[in-house]
Amino acid sequence: MNALKWTKSYDLRVKNQHFRVFVSEHEGNGFYASCLWYEPDRMLKAPGQAGALKFDLEKRFATTEADALEHILQWVKDKFGEKFQLTGSK
Repeated sequence: MNALKWTKSYDLRVKNQHFRVFVSEHEGNGFYASCLWYEPDRMLKAPGQAGALKFDLEKRFATTEADALEHILQWVKDKFGEKFQLTGSK
């Protein structure tokens, strides 16, 4: 089993949404960049009511940390548009 090393985490702000981006290094296998996100138009409902807030995890793989982060940022641009703010919080 490969060792996992968390390298960086970021705050991602898209319009009025706040998501998280994580980068992890996998021994001998490269880097994964992941974005924990949710559909902006969904609302959190009480149990028993229709609807819910569903979280998703988008992942991208690359051989370098910078490439993995760039791949996930390209996904952000494709999914949400060009206007977003990424700030490091390591």
